[in-house]
Amino acid sequence: MRADGHAEEHAAPTGDDAGDVWVSVNRSSVDEASRHRPSPPRNFLERGERRRLFWLVMPPALVLILLGLWVEETFLRPPSGPAPTQVDTRLRGGARGTVDGEIADAVVIEPDPQPFAGLANDRGAPAEVLAKVRDDTVFRDDDSDAWFALWETLLTTDATTLARSAGSPVGFSELFGQPRSFRGKPVRMRGTLRRLQRVEAAANALGIEGYWQGWLDPEGGPASPVVVYFLELPPAVHPGMRIIEPVDVVGFFFKRWAYQATDTIRTAPLLMSRTPIPLTPPTKPADTNITLVLLWTGGIIAMAGIILFLRRRSRRPYRHTHARAVLLATLLCCTAGWATAAEPLTAEAYFSRFGLAAADRAALGSISQWSDARLDVSLKLLARLAAAPAGLRESWNREATPPSGLDLESAPQASGDTDQLVRVSGRAVMVRELPLSAEFTERHSRQTVHLVRLTDSDGKTMDLIAEHVPDAWPRETAIDEPADAVGVLVGHEAGPLSPPPALTLATHRVAWRPGTPLGALGMDYGLFDAVKDGRKLVADDADAFYGTLAAAGRAKPDGLENASSDVAILELIDPQVRWLETHRGSPLRIRGTARRAIRIAIDDPYRQQQLGTDHYWELYVFVSTPTAVQINDRLQENYPLVCCVLELPAGMPTGERITEDVEVAGFAFKRYRYPLAANAADEAPQESPLIIGRTLRWLPETEPAAARQLESIFGGLLVVVVLLLLAAGWASSRRPRPAQEARVQIAAPADADAEPRTDD
Repeated sequence: MRADGHAEEHAAPTGDDAGDVWVSVNRSSVDEASRHRPSPPRNFLERGERRRLFWLVMPPALVLILLGLWVEETFLRPPSGPAPTQVDTRLRGGARGTVDGEIADAVVIEPDPQPFAGLANDRGAPAEVLAKVRDDTVFRDDDSDAWFALWETLLTTDATTLARSAGSPVGFSELFGQPRSFRGKPVRMRGTLRRLQRVEAAANALGIEGYWQGWLDPEGGPASPVVVYFLELPPAVHPGMRIIEPVDVVGFFFKRWAYQATDTIRTAPLLMSRTPIPLTPPTKPADTNITLVLLWTGGIIAMAGIILFLRRRSRRPYRHTHARAVLLATLLCCTAGWATAAEPLTAEAYFSRFGLAAADRAALGSISQWSDARLDVSLKLLARLAAAPAGLRESWNREATPPSGLDLESAPQASGDTDQLVRVSGRAVMVRELPLSAEFTERHSRQTVHLVRLTDSDGKTMDLIAEHVPDAWPRETAIDEPADAVGVLVGHEAGPLSPPPALTLATHRVAWRPGTPLGALGMDYGLFDAVKDGRKLVADDADAFYGTLAAAGRAKPDGLENASSDVAILELIDPQVRWLETHRGSPLRIRGTARRAIRIAIDDPYRQQQLGTDHYWELYVFVSTPTAVQINDRLQENYPLVCCVLELPAGMPTGERITEDVEVAGFAFKRYRYPLAANAADEAPQESPLIIGRTLRWLPETEPAAARQLESIFGGLLVVVVLLLLAAGWASSRRPRPAQEARVQIAAPADADAEPRTDD
């Protein structure tokens, strides 16, 4: 071997080694040749090659799929919410037809003989002219009197008074399904204007030359328009055939109007309003940190690039354990990035969007000095708290601190303002409607604001400037009711009333939890103020419905049964008695036959978290009545009640057609309207009490006495018949069989002792 590392060349061997061949080569040249030698083609059908391809493709593919799903969930998907119910708006039966009978709110149990008798006080036109209006038609000559009477009311009524009379927004299904009930009433509806054009008016004594006809997409759906006529437009709203203008409409409901659509004749609710109120586009409920999103996305891409680069440079075979480790690390990084980037919006971040954070309120001076500016900010806070999603407010409420936990010394600029929400509880001693000045009335579209004075267990007095206060509490008089609230601190030893309270808060709602069985379970009775009888479940009922369902879920089954009492069924179902209106939330117990048990899915994540489940059960329970009840011109001896429960007993049958005896203990909620047979055109909707409970008792062994007696009779007859058949069989087996005996005698063998006969 030479010093340069190359092998020496040797001469050919001689002698005994002549048969062997010796070759001297240069090792560096061999390595060089092996590097330039083309590698054999890969066989992708081999097991090792397929495994290598799997770990080469799948980890990056999974990362890209998860990243795409996250981008879609964060940026592209609209805010979650319950899917709007679709309504068939096609006109049935020609130009003078009626709406499909499947619509739940189209018919009441018993029509009133005089539709508008005694109801004109809360309407914008006299009852005699409103009675001439007919639904599912175009404009008629008989509609003119009511049409211009409503326009006259709009022109002479103050906008604030009309807005106060309209109350909370209504939905499309309410107006479409109950046109007679809403005819001429002041209503409020929110949505998006898609088309706005000028139309001429007929000759009239009011001097109206024309209107602006708008086509409104109602907020919350369905995908069916509402027609609105305006007298004038604000500067912020521009007409056009293709516009997107979020507005709030306050006016009168006129009729269910027929119009020619692109496919057929359809109907739509028609509203009359003086002018639309522009709305700002809704804000997202969650604040996504774009910087963190970009950082995590860039980090994932960089990690994938480094892995591919190191893999190409490495001469070692690819190890599957390394691939698994890389995949696990990537998934952990993605999860951490998503959790960081999708943090819930804090109260401070939410208020800062509108210039209402603690740092902004500090410019008003110390919270120990009350002023009109403080009241103005309080009213703005009420509006922003009302616009925040319920789930977001609930998350802030969970983080609220008691008054003892406030740190006013370190508040922004030593003004005492803080973004930390405060939780207070005690006894409400007074409710007052605080009047607002003309400037504040115009600015905030309200004439008064609720003010509740509360005393806590330590004797401290606190004033609550609230958006919602229970209607059952009398105003301007002494009361003593349990109350609690969560709000933003706007005053310390200062407030709009004298003597000044220890704290003044701006709060969305003052909760009332009386000492009833339902109140003891944490139910806020103030939520019942939005519940209206005689209609199906609508958006206004949601808070009270899910609140009652959640409270029932916290009850012990035996405790709820013990607290419940039997109520006379006739008293419960008679609309003239109005038992539900005065006993809403009262515990009761019913016993009957369940004919239907359907699982109702809950799509809203906030409601799922509130109930701890993603569904509840709706049952139709038929209860026997002492006498026959006439429903829709038909006599029947039982009456259906609707029950909603969180769970059913194990093994109980479910479905559209069942017959199970049950006993339900729950809380009275409302008089609920529903279609008895949704697929039958001749079945009108019914109004029945709606009861909410946790579960029910299944009584599979219970049978009516008549059924048991009839079963005993048939069983006895069956036993007698079987015994007769057995006796007849036994008697027939004992009878002689002559034919068989004769055959036996003929076939009998000869006597063995007889001598054989011989012939001589």
